[in-house]
Order: sequence, then structure tokens, then C-alpha cells
Amino acid sequence: VKKASTGARAGGPWHRKIKAALGALGVFVDHHVRYGDRYGWHYHQHLTIYCLNRDEAAIKAAIALLVERYVLLLAREGYRADAERQHVKVLKQEPDSGPYTYPADHNRADDDDHAENVDIDDDEEESLTPLMLAERAANGDEQAAALFMEFSAAIKKTRSVVVTPAMARALEIDRQAEEPQTYNAQNRLGSIPGKVWVKLLDENLATTFLTRVEWAGRENWPAVRWWALEQTDEAPEFSTALANEIAELLHAQQRMPDPIARDLAQDQIEILKGDWAMTHGTELVEGTMEYVSANHPHMKIDAEGVEIWVDLLEDNAGKIARRRGGETSRMPLTTGNAPPSPPPPTVAPCRETVPAG
Repeated sequence: VKKASTGARAGGPWHRKIKAALGALGVFVDHHVRYGDRYGWHYHQHLTIYCLNRDEAAIKAAIALLVERYVLLLAREGYRADAERQHVKVLKQEPDSGPYTYPADHNRADDDDHAENVDIDDDEEESLTPLMLAERAANGDEQAAALFMEFSAAIKKTRSVVVTPAMARALEIDRQAEEPQTYNAQNRLGSIPGKVWVKLLDENLATTFLTRVEWAGRENWPAVRWWALEQTDEAPEFSTALANEIAELLHAQQRMPDPIARDLAQDQIEILKGDWAMTHGTELVEGTMEYVSANHPHMKIDAEGVEIWVDLLEDNAGKIARRRGGETSRMPLTTGNAPPSPPPPTVAPCRETVPAG
């Protein structure tokens, strides 16, 4: 369909006859996909052509030539279509008087007395858009989830409603340069390995995973991710001993209002990670930090161990403050229930050496 549509708007017949008769300044192309239980997938395009010609009869005659050319090129690809079923409207409303040109087939023409029938065929039940399929998938419909994934794979890299430089010049509009999507800590939730996603699909757990993502919220993403890793037997190896020590330090850090003491707690976490990386390997430390990030709010913590860390760190923080003449640290610290994202393990010395005793 795309090849025939593009071909119909190229070459001599388009430029010498059709485009010239329309006074066409440009064409918006939008790709629409629907799914029906009886006939399956239905792909179609909406073309919005901006014309200088105000002669409606001449416009319809030129469009008839365009449709004829499209049907011919479609037949060369081994498909058939009826010219009569290619819906054409001439819209003349001003943009500020209500629904205007886009998408043309979903708005009434000036002389239309009926709205578009959204069914693919008159006797077919109403078809579904990809967003309708996604909504059903989110509510646990496994067939809808599989159909949405099929749609996503097929439509990948397809672009709609592109304003070309030539169209922008002809229509005297500003063409906004498309910037690639950037991701940062504010708008990027996270990721899971591709093999984990495939296993979730194979085990019919994809919709459960997406529902957990939706209900858990951004702050609980590490826990949802760890659930997916466990369900697919892809959870990394981790050390319970190191995890418990890290969790105790995190709980101690959250209890201490003194920013210097909080800094010392973070220093100690980095020292533990560095020591364990040298003795047990980087992968074990990374897996342990991922486990703690996902589970530390619910881990069973040794309260006595937390108290020991609080006393030690606050005592050392007090000594540092006295040595600085009462100066307090202004370094911002991570707060809240979620631990910091683990950086590559390194041996990080304390920023201040405190004599023991």
C-alpha cells in the first residue's frame, strides 16, 4: 500500500497532470492501522493535499486520476482495490471554525450528511485501533497484548505527517527540526534485557509485568524489574551478607539528620563495594546492589546493627564538625526510600580521616 501510494504521487503523470491540476503545495501522509476479528489487520493511509485550485470539479477530476493510478500500481504488487471505495472529501472550512482538514477521512466534508463508518466492512463488528488493543492488554487480554506487539514490530520506524522542506516553503510555515528523544533520570524509567522480555511473553507474564509497572509507580521500578528477573530466572547472583550490610547502612543514613554523618554512611557503602569487588568480583557486587535497590525497604534488618552504625557515624561526624570549627557540610545527599543507583564499583576512601577512639 505504501509503495503504491508513493508511486502514485511520483513521476510524470503526477507532476504534469495531477499535481498541476490540483495546484498542490504538499501532501500530509498518515498511517492508520485497525484490527477486526473477521478480517484481521487493516492498514490504510490518509492523504491530506493542500491545493491552490478552488475549482471543486477540477479537484475531484484530478483526484480521480490519482486514485486510478494508485489502484493500477497496487495491482502490479499483486493486490486489488476498488476505486469507488477510496474515500475522497473536499474540505473548505476555515481552521478556526471547527474540525478542519486532518485527518480528512474522519471529518465531514461540507456536503456530507453522515459521519464515516469506522467499520472495515459494513457487516463487520467495530474494529480496534492499536491504542484500544493496548488498553485491553493492560486489563489482562493476552490476545490483545500479542496483537499490539505484532503491530509495534510492523510499524517500527514508520513516520507520519512529515513536513518536508519544500512543503514548508510552499505553505510558508516554520518547520520544526526534529530532535532525537533524550532520556535522563526524570523521563527514563529503566530497561530490562531483551531475553527477559521474550521470556515474559513466552510465559504469558508480559501484561502482568506492565500492570505492575503502572501500579507500582516510578519510585518502585527497581522492585518491579527485580520481579521480572526472578520470574524469568535471570536474576543476577548476589551476596546476602553484603546486602545486609548495605541495607543497614542505608537505614542508618536515612535516620541521621546530620549531612556529614550521611556523607560518611555513603563513603562506607562505597568502601564496602570496593572491598567486595576486589575479593568477590564486580558482577557479584553489581548484582547485590541491584537486589538491595529493589528490596531494601522490605528486607529484615538487624536493628542492633543499624544502631551501631548510627552511633559510630554520628560520633565521627561530630569530630569532623569540631575539627572544622562547627562548619556543616553542604553536599546534597540522596534521600527517600530508594537507594542510589549503583555506579561501577570503585574503592572510594573517606573524604575525611577520623582517628579511632
